[in-house]
Amino acid sequence: MRFSIFSGATKPRAVTLQDVLPAGLLNMFTLGASTTLYGPSLVYIAGETGQPIANLGILFVFHWAGFFASTFTANRLAQKLEMRRGAMLGVLLIAFGVLGLITLPFPLNVAMAFLIGLGNGNSEVLFNRLVEMVAGDKPAEALTRLHSTWGIGAIAIPLVVAGAVLFGWNWRVAGIFVIVSALLDVYLISRWSEFQVPHGDDVHWRALPWKSISLFIALFAIYVGVETAVGAWATTFFAELGQGAILGSIATSVFFLTFSFGRMLFASVTDRLGFG
Repeated sequence: MRFSIFSGATKPRAVTLQDVLPAGLLNMFTLGASTTLYGPSLVYIAGETGQPIANLGILFVFHWAGFFASTFTANRLAQKLEMRRGAMLGVLLIAFGVLGLITLPFPLNVAMAFLIGLGNGNSEVLFNRLVEMVAGDKPAEALTRLHSTWGIGAIAIPLVVAGAVLFGWNWRVAGIFVIVSALLDVYLISRWSEFQVPHGDDVHWRALPWKSISLFIALFAIYVGVETAVGAWATTFFAELGQGAILGSIATSVFFLTFSFGRMLFASVTDRLGFG
């Protein structure tokens, strides 16, 4: 499928996968880094605030509540702003949320995780949709490429936290790292020319084929639960064992390394074997 890019007085041309993929790859890197930021930082946030670590689990509640809320906002953003400005807004929500997380006093900083999750969800929906639209007859291959850098961000951010602590800096350095990544992504998106895509009609919840998709909903609930449980609490687990938060951060990074390896290993066979 081809869409027209309009750039002032120049002649319209078709938007291609190469136009949007660089920003998409950096976007997924930012999503992976911002989602994984909480776990390696949790021990240090607890030390600064005097809160039990268990109480700080509300960070993940706020984040995933924001992510879920994006299912109601992503298409509306695209309809009102179109894909370019909608994608930019999603990434800016992440940057603003992380800025609040590292600068605001407790508990306001914890609540900012909602914006990070909302930005994550909006970004993922819009980039998934756009890349699939321009991918032609190989959507699975294009989406696999798009998501390939999510794991890199998730691998990198625990190591950034550990490195900051080893050098005597604050865990907030990792937050700055995420903000810089987000702003670079906004810059890449801003270089797109304006273009329009078909948005279709709004989907009504009652009209969805719930019997067909219920299994996939359950699988995704388990998948996200396992990912969040291990990625979010591995650092705390090692710290509570007396092994130290730095070792826990490294273990978190290794977890997402194996996670990414599994994605690359199994996702590549989709086009060969078929979705069924």
